[in-house]
Amino acid sequence: MIYLRGPHLYILAAIAVASFTSGASAADNTIHSTRDDQCGAQLRAEYGAFLKRMRSMNFKSGAASGGKEAARLQKWLEKTHKEVVKHERDHAKAQGKYHTHIEYMHYTWMNRKYAVAGCAWWKGNMPLVQRLKSALAPKQPSSYDLAAAKQIKKQIKIKKARDECHKIRKAKKKARCLEPYGKYKWLDRVKLR
Repeated sequence: MIYLRGPHLYILAAIAVASFTSGASAADNTIHSTRDDQCGAQLRAEYGAFLKRMRSMNFKSGAASGGKEAARLQKWLEKTHKEVVKHERDHAKAQGKYHTHIEYMHYTWMNRKYAVAGCAWWKGNMPLVQRLKSALAPKQPSSYDLAAAKQIKKQIKIKKARDECHKIRKAKKKARCLEPYGKYKWLDRVKLR
């Protein structure tokens, strides 16, 4: 089953070359918009970066007919696959008990699938500090991981500020203290550690 909404129709072009598979179940081959999941935008961005790197490697058009170019392409795809799998396993390990499954985007070459992008899913109640550790877990965090870490650090600061505001007993002072952080009420439900 495929779910496409609004501006996400361009994904159809990627389906011919790539497929989403989930570690949760082999039967669940679905494509969701970014509103439905925490990984959609990341997978699309990483797959785009993979295609850009692939073009920069300048594989000759003769790779499809075999020979040295095909061997070079296959070796590069195998290396990329290993790096992506290790990267996502590092995230999963850092998530600990909050980890649910890993989702990969595959590139198919000569009837073999190679993981070229991935995302480690977590339960929604994962504490902020553990989210930060998870984002920075791999030896070489991706640009997406670094952006997520920056956002999580900001959320940690706001969570601490909101916690300090909640300690104020007088209602008016408390309201004034919480005012700048009004759109972050949801952080009250998230644990820090």
